[in-house]
Amino acid sequence: MDINMGMKPHIRPVEDFRISSVAWELDIEARHEKAGFDPVSRDTTLRRFFMWVDFLQQHRMTTRTIAKALDDVDESTELRNHDLTDEGFDFVRHYHGRWLNRSGKDSGAEKERKFLDKWLKKFRG
Repeated sequence: MDINMGMKPHIRPVEDFRISSVAWELDIEARHEKAGFDPVSRDTTLRRFFMWVDFLQQHRMTTRTIAKALDDVDESTELRNHDLTDEGFDFVRHYHGRWLNRSGKDSGAEKERKFLDKWLKKFRG
């Protein structure tokens, strides 16, 4: 398997850092709305953050449980480098941007989950 999938090889940083957080994603959506983009609701942003983290957890790409349920996700919830296995870090590096870019096109949990499944199948080849 070509874990870099055509991307430049990358050495994972040793230090811990925030990869994403609900607060950041809510801020981005608020800025997009001010710029004239269609609004993405707070509920959708929270659901999408949970879906992403839960997907990583279900596929053993995390080192700890970040959230067990949607109710565990709030503005303080974040995803950090040390929360991810090496495989999880590579998956996030390849697909997190794509996932975030789908926020404004969200078509519901079931359809959005199909994107994650498709990406994982391609990733694990």
